[in-house]
Amino acid sequence: LRVRSGWDVGAATLAGFLYFFGALYWLSMVTLLGWVALSFYLALYFLLFAVLCRWAMAGRPRVPFLLAAPVIWTAIEFLRSATWAGPDWFLLTGLPWQLAAHPLYKQTLFIQIADFAGAYGVSFLVITVNAWLAGLLNDLLTGAWRQPRKRIGQALATVYVLGLLGGTALYGWYRLREYAPLEGPKVSVVQGNIAQELKEVARLSGMAPEDRKRESARQRKEMIDTYMRLSRTAAESKPDLLVWPETTMPGPIEWLPESYRAIQELCRLSDSYVLVGAARLDESRTDFISYNSAYLYPPEGGKPVDIYDKLHPVPFGEYIPMVERFTWLKRVMPTGYRADVTPGARTVIFTLPKKDGGQWKFATPICFEDTMPYLIRRFRRAGADFIINLTNDGWFGDTFELDQHLAISVFRAVENRLGLVRAANTGISAFIEGNGRIACRLTDDQGKYRRVAGVLTSRVRVDRRKSPYSRQGDVFAFLCLGGTLLFLGLRVVRILTHSGPKNKRFSP
Repeated sequence: LRVRSGWDVGAATLAGFLYFFGALYWLSMVTLLGWVALSFYLALYFLLFAVLCRWAMAGRPRVPFLLAAPVIWTAIEFLRSATWAGPDWFLLTGLPWQLAAHPLYKQTLFIQIADFAGAYGVSFLVITVNAWLAGLLNDLLTGAWRQPRKRIGQALATVYVLGLLGGTALYGWYRLREYAPLEGPKVSVVQGNIAQELKEVARLSGMAPEDRKRESARQRKEMIDTYMRLSRTAAESKPDLLVWPETTMPGPIEWLPESYRAIQELCRLSDSYVLVGAARLDESRTDFISYNSAYLYPPEGGKPVDIYDKLHPVPFGEYIPMVERFTWLKRVMPTGYRADVTPGARTVIFTLPKKDGGQWKFATPICFEDTMPYLIRRFRRAGADFIINLTNDGWFGDTFELDQHLAISVFRAVENRLGLVRAANTGISAFIEGNGRIACRLTDDQGKYRRVAGVLTSRVRVDRRKSPYSRQGDVFAFLCLGGTLLFLGLRVVRILTHSGPKNKRFSP
């Protein structure tokens, strides 16, 4: 049970490494070692795909590449994401980033199937088309197309692929045609474009204590002044909800008088509910448990209505996985590095009163939480009418990480038929409808949408439909996982019974 040669192993791994090395280059702005290590780790999934496809296609009965490739690829993406099992079960707590589906985020006609198959269903479609094209190319290059049997096989494959594409388009047309959302609350998103260097007090550790204290105070004032200035513009549109992104407030609000005063002034100024991202320390404990949180304040100010603590912190960015078991991980982290964010304990659903009575319900996933299918599905099942994602992608500068993050958010909206608002510190702030269409995004006068400051105000479009995906979850992906296990089972049976030829050359 092996790929034909060491060259095949190297080629598959190198292809995966080069792909992820380029796709994740923005990670180098945070950690060079992490960029290389993560690219190599993800490349192993390309190798796994090649090995499993070869096993499925060896011997008799031979599974056609057109059928094996999308099933196996989807199963591998499902395992790599792993968020269906919860955040603590798998290496890196799941990584649903750069799936084959994500480049299609603007093709609203073809991504509607995500409302029952998830983003994995769109990946299945993408790999099916690519497998078909690979088969055509292989037959042309090898001359196999001259064989009548091959031509019949390719004709059947073409009919299958066109039927799959046609069925997907027809379903997408129907779902787009029936889309009739409600006009939700008016939301103003404030994007301050604060450079990450200003938000990192740890970079000042080389200063004397008194100098560090003064510089920290100056930084806090600069950040708060920027957001307050933009919020005055936002308040002119009389929003129902005014939103500041993740960790906008530099430090715990309760511990910093200037932050608390700014929030109270903001509530009075806007006469609206105010949602703010900030760090939080649990005052009821003596061991300084910290959270990455979202605070919702009422128009009259005072205490927050409720607080959401991030449920799925970023591994190695906000906490070190399994550090209690492997204490040596602390010793290999950079000096001065802190990763001590504690996961929250509650699935919080905020409420916003309607002007004509009743209330809107919404959830606030923080940072990369909107890339986690299981978490957005949990919010939907808990009653959320729409989602507001608070994020700070300032770590990654003016790179296409911001575009990739936006693309992933589109699939969360379609999967659960949820209107989704993105409030980002440096971009890309946007309003996404439940059909996946990006209704608007924040840009400057030159059309630039990354690393810009401004205010984006619009009404949330509340999708009244309930999706099968919200009710049933990743059934389709589990079916692909089961199909992959079936292929492996057939391979084992062939080996045990010594039937069929040995390891024929791998070819689509």
